[in-house]
Amino acid sequence: MSETQKIVYVDDEVAVKILDIIQEAKKFLIIVTPYIKLRDWRHVQGSLDRVLKSGVKVAAVVRLENGVLVQSDTEDVTWLLQNGVDVRGVEYLHAKIYLNEREVLVTSMNLHQFSANNSLEIGLAIRDKDSEAQVRKYVTQTLMGQAKRMGNLLPEPARPPARNSPRPGQNAPSGFCIRCSAPIAMNPSRPLCPPHYEVWAAWGNEDYEEEFCHVCGRPSDTSYAKPLCRSCYQRMR
Repeated sequence: MSETQKIVYVDDEVAVKILDIIQEAKKFLIIVTPYIKLRDWRHVQGSLDRVLKSGVKVAAVVRLENGVLVQSDTEDVTWLLQNGVDVRGVEYLHAKIYLNEREVLVTSMNLHQFSANNSLEIGLAIRDKDSEAQVRKYVTQTLMGQAKRMGNLLPEPARPPARNSPRPGQNAPSGFCIRCSAPIAMNPSRPLCPPHYEVWAAWGNEDYEEEFCHVCGRPSDTSYAKPLCRSCYQRMR
């Protein structure tokens, strides 16, 4: 059976197929894995780094336990966030799915080298178009739709020292990024700092729930479309 027709992958073949899906992504890549360990699997980390630098939009869905990321995964998720990956967390996640614009693999394997080296794994490539569409819909609408963004794991940028007045020709920051609360210029039509705007622009969901108010910087349920908390919105009307 040729590679394009192959459906079932077992044990070592699963890890190879996951790497293929990552490396062959040209437009986008979505990784669904409850547990992730990149620092122990350099081939995966290097492949992700290359596709990100080539402009591929990458998202990852990982597992939350009682609303918190699994502690052992924090370092790896932080690396993903720092490199522009849209990372989201879901309670009770057990599914493992890897897909790009061409292929979908449903498998038992986490993105974890211990699994690649030690576990008995199986993966099924979805070749039927109707089934493939159902899996893609489940990932993008059900999993990613109910997921919580993990951007708050990034260390908050250092705030500049206060000045009595800005230098000539320089506007003092007067707003806050709605994802990380970093000081930025007030602009409700673009309420994200440059790094987080690039992440947001990859998916462009104006109604996705963010973390902070653009005006006061306090924790609040905001979005790109509605970047102000209720009190700031009422005050500025």
